[in-house]
Amino acid sequence: MSLTPWTDRTTGGPNKVFYNLCKGLDRIGVPYSINKSPSRHTLNLVHSSVDGLIEVSLNRIPALVGPNLVVLPRDLPPYLKIGHTIFLHPAQWCKDSWLFLGYDRNPIEIWPVGIDWEDFQVRRDASVNKVLIYFKRRDPKLLQKAVDIVASFHMQPVVIEYGKYSEQDYKEALASCRFGIWIGTSESQGIAQQEALASGLPLIILDVSSFWDEYPYPSYPFPHKFSDFKPSSAPYFSDQCGLIIESVAELPNALEFLLGHFDDYNPLDYIRTNHTLENAAARLLEIFSLLPPGNRQIQADRQIKLRKLLLKNSFRTRRILSKVRMQLNK
Repeated sequence: MSLTPWTDRTTGGPNKVFYNLCKGLDRIGVPYSINKSPSRHTLNLVHSSVDGLIEVSLNRIPALVGPNLVVLPRDLPPYLKIGHTIFLHPAQWCKDSWLFLGYDRNPIEIWPVGIDWEDFQVRRDASVNKVLIYFKRRDPKLLQKAVDIVASFHMQPVVIEYGKYSEQDYKEALASCRFGIWIGTSESQGIAQQEALASGLPLIILDVSSFWDEYPYPSYPFPHKFSDFKPSSAPYFSDQCGLIIESVAELPNALEFLLGHFDDYNPLDYIRTNHTLENAAARLLEIFSLLPPGNRQIQADRQIKLRKLLLKNSFRTRRILSKVRMQLNK
């Protein structure tokens, strides 16, 4: 698997995690390399590569793993002893889902990537009468109800549907609306949501009660034991950002309250205080210091470098990968 250069503007959470991490490291002056052997580097990050996880595990190389590698522990390569690693999860509820299953093989740290808030500054007319409705894999009846409720307030809905827009479309929609209504699924971090907040757009979040609120069914096959587990549609949110509601029936009252207290919200300040590119990159370096000792090979220059994915696997890695894939295909 090759890596798309981070300067590409492709949308999507996993891509944004990598792009924004690179930008954050650039901002704080930390050098890094991509797709190089982990044995040549002091610090290693396996962002989304099972091949890379196998390589560092076999060679006992300390590494951070994630946050875009697997959803649940059962997705990890079978029969692989994973040591000298810390798993990264983007939010507390994601970590809780692994603890709920009793996972204790490796430490887990929470690490959300930073948001490029400067890239989402838009010029917005304070008198605009439009409302953004962001819709992602929920019952279409909820969308229709939200549209009807917004219209009853004599405001114009602007619908952005997940997977059907470009980043430029999104920025134009953010600039044209006064506030937003978010009807989404569980969010591991909610980068697009945080980008809306970075544009200064207060939001009303229609939260999920379970993974099975996703329509027509969860995109990941969660085991039945998760039926009572509560994920979140807004893992990073505060009173500065807007309101969270549990049912679309609460939307009319939420709209009235938000409009009556509109000047009390400052979502951009929340993002600038808590989720900058620089702060997230610095936090990642702090987590590196928690790694247990292992078979480190430190280069003479001792420069801090990061790694996402190994392009050329070792012979041992290729052998175990072949066995893993045969097992998974049975």
